[in-house]
Amino acid sequence: MSTLEVNKITPAGAATEVTLGNSGDTFTIPSGATIANSGTATGFGLTNWSESSGNLLASNASYGIYLGVNSATDSNLLHDYEEGTWTPALSNMTVSGSFSSSGRYVKVGRMVLCYGKFSAATSIAFDTSGLLSGLPFAGAVTDQGTIAYERRTFNGAAGGIGIGDFSSSRFFFKDSFATTSSNQETTFTIVYEANS
Repeated sequence: MSTLEVNKITPAGAATEVTLGNSGDTFTIPSGATIANSGTATGFGLTNWSESSGNLLASNASYGIYLGVNSATDSNLLHDYEEGTWTPALSNMTVSGSFSSSGRYVKVGRMVLCYGKFSAATSIAFDTSGLLSGLPFAGAVTDQGTIAYERRTFNGAAGGIGIGDFSSSRFFFKDSFATTSSNQETTFTIVYEANS
């Protein structure tokens, strides 16, 4: 085996490419050797992906990872993960005094988990037509989803289960009740499937 010792290999004449070997050849990089790349390397393993602070970064936001399969099956493609905040809104309810609300969500694929709370300075009167809206993503299927909520006060709590209605990214409250104290706060958790 012969040894070639050079400090630099450049294309000849006006050429802009250098080819090493032929198809089927194998080039061995010894243990402990390092290939330093200051430009763009292509054809080495994954394409359309790069590294960002130690994490894989796709060149297109629609790219993902197939989980649990060894073939490209669309139902096994995970291509979305997101965390953020949203602002719960109420309608068809009587709110007295200043209203405040806040919420957070986690979206994995099409499954959305929302947390939130709201309160009013004086009272909020709920009835069965009351709506919680402003969800961060539109729902995939009408009337499928769950909201669990609880009213909390210094003197106790009461709760219930809501019925999902995703036609306008909103939830109906199943029962009716009225808050009567500024010390009362309603907290809730929502699980539903987003439309994308």
